[in-house]
Amino acid sequence: MSALLLRGLDFRADNDAMNIVYSFLLAFGTSLLLTPAMRWLALRVGIMDRPGIRKVHRKPVPYLGGVAIFIGFALASLSLSSDPQVIAIVVGAACVVVLGVIDDAIAMPAVFKLVGQIAIACGTYWAGVSISHVTHPFGGVVYLGGW
Repeated sequence: MSALLLRGLDFRADNDAMNIVYSFLLAFGTSLLLTPAMRWLALRVGIMDRPGIRKVHRKPVPYLGGVAIFIGFALASLSLSSDPQVIAIVVGAACVVVLGVIDDAIAMPAVFKLVGQIAIACGTYWAGVSISHVTHPFGGVVYLGGW
């Protein structure tokens, strides 16, 4: 197996660093290829952000670019791990994306979005995903307890 030695790092196909590089390229390539398709679909279906008083753009802007980015993220995440928690996070994220697309299409009231997001978070938690701690940006760890 050939290896690329770069500043003392050994990048082999079975190396974690190389797997991360491959996953990045997969996410980037997928997003790059799907973004024009999502733009076309948004224009065709009419899922657009229209100019208004609280908007900075002057022409309608197609939505759905986030769908292309999510698909790239999902493929990359699932290529790195088949852990049930990773799958639960990807499924939860997919549900949030679907909720967002519905909101973009029909301008859903904020309370419905909130209820949907809470339901998705609960489902992800029940699937076994939890956050026990976060690191503090200035050093240290903040423990969140057993929830």
